[in-house]
Amino acid sequence: MTFQRPALGALVALAACTHRPGPPATVLPESPLPMSPTPAPRPIVATLPRGLVQEDPDDAVVGPGTAPMAVLEWSDLQCPFCGPSYGLLSAYVKQHDDVRLVLKHYPISGQCNPNVSGERHEHACAAARAVICANQQGRFDELAGLLFANQATLADSDIDAFARQVDVYNPRFTACMQDPATAAIILRDVKAAEAANVQGTPTLFVHGVWGPRWVQVHGGAPAVMAVLDAARAHEPLPALSAPEP
Repeated sequence: MTFQRPALGALVALAACTHRPGPPATVLPESPLPMSPTPAPRPIVATLPRGLVQEDPDDAVVGPGTAPMAVLEWSDLQCPFCGPSYGLLSAYVKQHDDVRLVLKHYPISGQCNPNVSGERHEHACAAARAVICANQQGRFDELAGLLFANQATLADSDIDAFARQVDVYNPRFTACMQDPATAAIILRDVKAAEAANVQGTPTLFVHGVWGPRWVQVHGGAPAVMAVLDAARAHEPLPALSAPEP
């Protein structure tokens, strides 16, 4: 049996912001056959990571921390493809108590990501710091949702205004935004992404589906949700591929 990717969210599934030079890469599905209303379902691809993938104690998490399954998303809060991905997965885990969503940061900006040249996403680093600081007050999901929904207005004053909306703008928040330890968390996530061969955002891994290991699922949030549904129903899963070079 070939595990098929659902048609839902085809663009989300096959588009990404990349740190490579040039404009953000968008990989669109192939054109359907003439007179076909939608592309044919695509097989879901699952690969073992090239390097170590792991959670950290201060990661931002939606859902029960002890859930047997987990999704880890490397994200950029200014990447237009990350917002829909995070929104789908955040809503999904709130409906299932056996899975959690872990957010790690990979801003496509040279301000805080040494793998990026220039200011591809000039507000992504500040937005990542803000989400880390909101997480310290237990409100990261609310702030992340606002930032993803307002990517065209992420100047520092805008981020402060959004922080006020979710009631985290206070001396603790402003001190955290300037704290070198906050920038260190972003750099740690970036280095971990590099070790896991993350090439852009969003990049998604799941844990607890193919046993106690992290596996990268290609195809975006719809593919990840399909894999989790299959695991929950004890249905066949995609075969694992070797790590990408």
